[in-house]
Amino acid sequence: MWNRSRNAMGDREGPRLVSSTALWRGDRRPAQVVQVSQLEQDFQRAPQQRESGPVAFDTEYVQWLEEYNKHINELRTAVNSHARDPELRIIVDNVIAHYHEVFRMKGNAAKADAVHVLSGMWKSPAERCCMWIGGCRPSLLIKLLVIHLEPLTEQQLIGIYNLQQSSHQAEDTLSEGMEAWQQSLQETLAYGSPATERSAYYIGQMAMAMGKLGTLEGFLRQADNVRQQTLQQMLRILTTRQSARALLAISEYFSRLRDLSSVWLARPREQQVRHASQYSTEIQIYYFDTLARSLPFDTEYSRWLEEHTKHINELRTAVNSHASEPELRSIVDNAIAHHDEVYRMKANAAKGNVEHLLSGMWKTPAERCFVWIGDFRPSLLLQLLGNQLEPLGEQQLLAIKTMQRTCHEAEDALSQGMQTLEQSLGEALANGYPFTDGTPGDVGNYMAQMAKAIGNLGTLEGFLLQADNLRRQTLEQLHLILTTRQSARALLVISGYFSRFRVLSSLWLAIQRDQ
Repeated sequence: MWNRSRNAMGDREGPRLVSSTALWRGDRRPAQVVQVSQLEQDFQRAPQQRESGPVAFDTEYVQWLEEYNKHINELRTAVNSHARDPELRIIVDNVIAHYHEVFRMKGNAAKADAVHVLSGMWKSPAERCCMWIGGCRPSLLIKLLVIHLEPLTEQQLIGIYNLQQSSHQAEDTLSEGMEAWQQSLQETLAYGSPATERSAYYIGQMAMAMGKLGTLEGFLRQADNVRQQTLQQMLRILTTRQSARALLAISEYFSRLRDLSSVWLARPREQQVRHASQYSTEIQIYYFDTLARSLPFDTEYSRWLEEHTKHINELRTAVNSHASEPELRSIVDNAIAHHDEVYRMKANAAKGNVEHLLSGMWKTPAERCFVWIGDFRPSLLLQLLGNQLEPLGEQQLLAIKTMQRTCHEAEDALSQGMQTLEQSLGEALANGYPFTDGTPGDVGNYMAQMAKAIGNLGTLEGFLLQADNLRRQTLEQLHLILTTRQSARALLVISGYFSRFRVLSSLWLAIQRDQ
């Protein structure tokens, strides 16, 4: 993140755009206009009001969870009382039908705001750490169930193996599609200048970006379809009683994730673990607890953005007025030093609220679609600048190419580390028999699982610090490679890029209000 709000070229009036509704419909008549600068100021002044639309889905989801707990309790009672297969099948089918209901709810919510559904803010913090395109990975469910459903017949094992392979392939295909989508949207917003922000090109650029942002619903729908089909096919392979045990195992796993969230959020207050049956209340606790804990950082970040805007405006004025090298160098150094300040702020906030920083909820919706371990990918800066800072010297090109390679390697290493963490967290909560009966051995095993999982979550702060350090080093090394004027141009290019993302978010949220 570089610049959160700015006026173009110091104009008294910010660039004008047609209204969000007209833009979305392809209507370029200037009957209604909005000021880009005002849209961005709205984000700074009222972050808590950005996304009131998703409240309806969140409320509906809480109600769904309450009914879900009733179905699971009924199923558990039937299993423990050794109900007959016909009776058990009816209860199993009711649970499955209730799962289909949440997919219907998500599909409807995604039509209005796919970004919110993908963000996972309707889930507990620990659940968000394991999210993949708006939900859990289907392959995780298969791996989880295999642990708890032995013994299985040879035919069942073959069926489960084939299902696992097809699930992995579907996940990989969708993940690659999301990466291609991100690349496409980045390229759409990569080019532009203050001069173009009053042009038809800029309006067309925003319209194209809005269209691409709208395709997120399709990715979510496909991911939910894979989840739904995986569950259905898994249950077709299993017997009625195995299906019942499978549904209880899934419920227990996510129950432990929610219990873990309770412990994780309560750790400064040393509260006790609460049972999953309280989840409909706890999701509200998660929300208000996260809001209270994130407010200090969000407030500090808003002030930082205001100061950063001043630095960028000063830099733009200096570039346009052809300031001397020493004067320009001083302004560039000040802008970079101020950028370092946000990493100090994040490091302090991560000690008590790392899950908020990793979620990207302090960013705008469009920016959150690209969050990588709490912010942007450093390699994105190199890719962005490589096409807009020509001409560069041969040594500069070689140095930037070397940086790109090492940056990608560091990103891959951190991404793999995060995937390993997710896997370790899943294994820590999945191992052990899922149906505890309250005996000391069960309770001891349960608490050991919680302790191990808390240890896994405790490493998240380290991942965020390493990712931020990579972002900081990338900026500093670029600063050393480029000349003073190239560094100034680089800062303005990056500022304009993220500014267009924020305008896109403003238009996106305005559409939600208009619908």
